[in-house]
Amino acid sequence: MEKAELVLKSDPKNEAALILKGAVLTKKKDFDGARRFFESVVGREVRKPDGYMLLTSLYAQTGDMKNAEKTLLEGIRFNEKYVPLYIVLVDLYLKNKQTDDAVGVMQKLVVMQPDAAEHRLALAGIYWAEGKEQQAVEVLKAFLSAGPDKEQRWVQVAGFIVQKTDLLKLNSS
Repeated sequence: MEKAELVLKSDPKNEAALILKGAVLTKKKDFDGARRFFESVVGREVRKPDGYMLLTSLYAQTGDMKNAEKTLLEGIRFNEKYVPLYIVLVDLYLKNKQTDDAVGVMQKLVVMQPDAAEHRLALAGIYWAEGKEQQAVEVLKAFLSAGPDKEQRWVQVAGFIVQKTDLLKLNSS
């Protein structure tokens, strides 16, 4: 904390030092103090993704999902290429049974990073979990057709299908 305070004395708007100060409060388990501190700086002096992620986690710990969502959306607005913010938002939506919102964010990620298998597989997994197997299959087909000569894609899709069919067998036993 002393190092952060030293830097902040000479440069009160130093983002790294502000994030460090909030992280130290969190580590000391002063969650309420950390939340209040981050609320006072995130979106103003702090616009780095780490600040948004830490504030989101503090809201989530207390069950304040509305502010967690709001914080993530604001973080995405300032850091639109930072994928982990989107992933945390998808997770938040899924935990709150907001499947359509989660699907919308995953579709955006697929457009942002079309070659990232994990986004397509996650989107297919969301559809599958919702009983929308045909939509999952369409996502997988699009993934394969975008790179039919890429053997790794075929292996990943086969792994996905094997995993899902194994789950079906377990559920029917």
